[in-house]
Amino acid sequence: MALGADLVLATADGNRPEDVNRLADLGVAVFTIDTGSVGDVLRSLVKIGELTGRAERAREIVAGLDRRREAVRARVAGTAPVTVFVAIDRAPLISAGGGTFVGELLTLAGGRNIAGTSPIKYPVFSLEQLLADDPEVILDAADPGVVSVAEIQTRWRAL
Repeated sequence: MALGADLVLATADGNRPEDVNRLADLGVAVFTIDTGSVGDVLRSLVKIGELTGRAERAREIVAGLDRRREAVRARVAGTAPVTVFVAIDRAPLISAGGGTFVGELLTLAGGRNIAGTSPIKYPVFSLEQLLADDPEVILDAADPGVVSVAEIQTRWRAL
């Protein structure tokens, strides 16, 4: 409120509806991004472009992303899927299940998401469960920014 934002972006999976509604009740323009699928995110990007007066540029960016998505799909077509675990958080150890943007990206890129069959969008895993599932690849998306391999190894050993 103190910043006087013209527009606040929220995510359907990441923000509590009551917080979004509270901002709207205070007169703040809020747009909630649907992150359920790649298509949802691309449509949300176009809408953000429209809301910010950059509709044409948003459509260009989305067209480029869609071309890249199709190029990845073509590149991995016919290859055996790689088992993948993506860590959204480490304490507790949370992954992205089926029906999520991240889960769809993993599948699109030729992965088989070990959390993909969970009925929960963001299931909690025990370290024992992760070791039993024995994924070929672990993606650590729990920290923003660039971190060294040694730092990631240290963090995972601490689990």
